[in-house]
Amino acid sequence: MNRQPSHSVLRLLQLDHLLRLSMLFAALESVHGQVIVTSNPVNGATGITPSAPVTFTFSGPVRTDTTAATFYSLSPPGVYTVISAWNATSNLLTCTPSPAFPSSMTLDWIVSGQDAAGNPLNAMGSFTTGSGSGNTGSGTNAITTFVVGKVVAYDQYSNAPPSLDPTAPYVFSGTTSLASNRSATSITLTLPTGSVSNLIDNFTAREDWFLVYFTTNAATFDATFPQGDYTFFVSATASNQTVLDPLPASMNQPPAPHVTNYTAAQSVIVSQPFTLYWDPWAGGASTDYIYVTAANSDWQSPPPGTPGALNGLATSVTIPANTLPANTNSMLFVGFYHAIWSTNGNWAAGAYRATTTRMNLTTVTAVSRPTLANPLWSGDAFGFDVNTSPSQTLTIISSTNCGLPLAQWSPVLTTNSPGSRIHFSDPRSTTNKALFYGARNGT
Repeated sequence: MNRQPSHSVLRLLQLDHLLRLSMLFAALESVHGQVIVTSNPVNGATGITPSAPVTFTFSGPVRTDTTAATFYSLSPPGVYTVISAWNATSNLLTCTPSPAFPSSMTLDWIVSGQDAAGNPLNAMGSFTTGSGSGNTGSGTNAITTFVVGKVVAYDQYSNAPPSLDPTAPYVFSGTTSLASNRSATSITLTLPTGSVSNLIDNFTAREDWFLVYFTTNAATFDATFPQGDYTFFVSATASNQTVLDPLPASMNQPPAPHVTNYTAAQSVIVSQPFTLYWDPWAGGASTDYIYVTAANSDWQSPPPGTPGALNGLATSVTIPANTLPANTNSMLFVGFYHAIWSTNGNWAAGAYRATTTRMNLTTVTAVSRPTLANPLWSGDAFGFDVNTSPSQTLTIISSTNCGLPLAQWSPVLTTNSPGSRIHFSDPRSTTNKALFYGARNGT
């Protein structure tokens, strides 16, 4: 029976999306030799048990004599000791804090060294410890949920259309979230090709199991994870369970979201609501989903099926005032999702194809409107001061006809103000009898 996703299914969709965001774009750093570092806990994780070990998995063998992890905090400043241990194949580093990390503290980590061929590798991330008891699961799952999904990832660096992410453009994920009265000894996922993969238990939320794969090769991606029937197998002491989760061949890949007010997103005033806009989803429907999240905050658009959730016809979302951290660069993600769901009341299964766009969002406490002051002639050139905010991107515009709309005035200078005032001198004033000026924030 197909229907809209239940609360527990929505939780899995949200988890699956956040796993991709945190594991593939913040905690993962691509390095020479194509060695990828995956952290557990993932970048940005919270509620981590202070005494829990931290593991780093490398996509290939590395030099254990030159590769190490460093843990530190910025507030208060400090470096923390860990006991490091390598596996026999030199691709798994386990770091056990000794003594335990401080409680309720954000810890940063850096992994640096060399791969087996001697190429340098570097990765970084962070997590926040809990009060000491750790997080062993929410205990609120009424039923067990299973989700498979294929994601294509893009990056947007300006108002221009986004481009394919060079590090991890093609991502597959399979996740299971067990009902609160269940446990499992292992969970596997059989692919349409017949291959079997093991899911990893999230030690900070033991009800959640996941498999994440990424590649830069589209042909390899589709060959490894084709459309078709995926089968989860839960092995448990009490009883086993097999669930079929089809990813239909008719489900196509959504287009890449294109944010249309990228420039405005580079100076978001935290005390004011901010509306993010994107081009309409060509082919999107009311049965599709759009999901937006900011990596450095708790803000996210409402998950599908909840009040205020964005369907495939939406073209904007408003981030409430005082939601984002001030004076911070954040990664913002916009995702278009085709998805289907099924349930028998005891478990639910979902499958989706999604395309996401990652972009930078910068917050400020306040931005002063630029004002023109102190007009004067210096030699043969006319100039004036512009009062503005320090480090503010500023554009001076000009026209020979003050009756034209401001949109038709020509930019003559774009700069970042080094202080609260800059001086502008226009050499064209020696040959033009009449020039009119204005200034605006941004480009």
